[in-house]
Amino acid sequence: MRFGACQGLWEAYGRRMPKRSSISDPNKLAASIVGRVTRTKATVQKRKNPAAVALGRLGGLKGGKARAEVPLLGNVRKSHDKQQSHGGHHNEDEIAMSGQLQHDANTLVEDQLDRHLLKIQSLTKSDVLTIVGDLWGKIDELIRDSVEEHRPKQKKLSVILETDGGYAEVAERIARTLRKFYRQIAFIVPNYAMSAGTILVMSGDEILMDYFAILGPIDPQVRKKDGSGLIPVNGYLSRYNELLQKGIDKTISTVELTILIEKFDQGELYRYQKEKDLSEALLKEWLVKYKFKKWKRTKTHHRKVTRKIKIAVAARIAEMLNDSDMWHVHSRGIPINVVRRKLKLDVEDFGKKRPLSDEIRCYMKLLADHLKKIRTDSAIHMYHNYSPIYWR
Repeated sequence: MRFGACQGLWEAYGRRMPKRSSISDPNKLAASIVGRVTRTKATVQKRKNPAAVALGRLGGLKGGKARAEVPLLGNVRKSHDKQQSHGGHHNEDEIAMSGQLQHDANTLVEDQLDRHLLKIQSLTKSDVLTIVGDLWGKIDELIRDSVEEHRPKQKKLSVILETDGGYAEVAERIARTLRKFYRQIAFIVPNYAMSAGTILVMSGDEILMDYFAILGPIDPQVRKKDGSGLIPVNGYLSRYNELLQKGIDKTISTVELTILIEKFDQGELYRYQKEKDLSEALLKEWLVKYKFKKWKRTKTHHRKVTRKIKIAVAARIAEMLNDSDMWHVHSRGIPINVVRRKLKLDVEDFGKKRPLSDEIRCYMKLLADHLKKIRTDSAIHMYHNYSPIYWR
């Protein structure tokens, strides 16, 4: 869906929600912003104007009224002509104005993100928390701060999650934080939630995906000794066990024996095995406690579901998600139909809920464009609390 298609939604939502500005029309608001900065009176005419288009681009606005009806700024135009006549040099006032325009344009886009989030809250009848970024560093602290500060709270929280993964320990801490404040939690995956992201998703009472969304294998990722990147634990352990078996069978080559002795640290092997055990333990605990909480009867034979059955099913799902041979590579995505068919996990297809699906698409598109413009790929967002993350 092109972002221009969302423009009409902005105006519709503006009539039903609290606004930070009394000006509901985006074009008049843009004119007001530039007018405040330049101390000129900006009027809206149905003409294209380079300054207004630049403002729209700064804020991530594309198409629609942002370009069709734009402020005509006489003094800005004169300043531009004067600059050209002096060889294109920028004075201090122009640089300051540019910085102020960028700030105000960002505020305008963040207001629109809030509007989308408010609509998603209405459709899901819940608070909404968006997490975009890897699950490491201090992202758990940022999430804690956002959730603590949010007032008033509803009983349910919907988490829009997009992540390449991270550490199981961070996922555990995030899940514990969310459960401190909310009785019911739903995870919405519009794109991908890999590795530790999949572990976190399994802590929800509900899981929502569409045909495009993917989860991933849960084998933990650990940082290399030189700190250059992450490696999947299962691949490391699998290779070690393969070489060890060859040694037992006396089919190991001299080169392989050298690798087995020199490249595999016993302390690391122990830590990696514990990381793998933790990822499975979290899944088994959370699935039984939350996802299977309302599971009373089997679908096929309508048999009563006991706690023993829940534990057995949770263990099977955890083992399958941790089986690197089944998924072949750590980065392989697991779509909704595979989650349902192979894992036998109940997942709701939010793509069939058209108003919600459209709203999430518009919101995520705007968020991705905005993050790209402010040069980061991570953010935490709750209503009136938008926090981009700049990793060092």
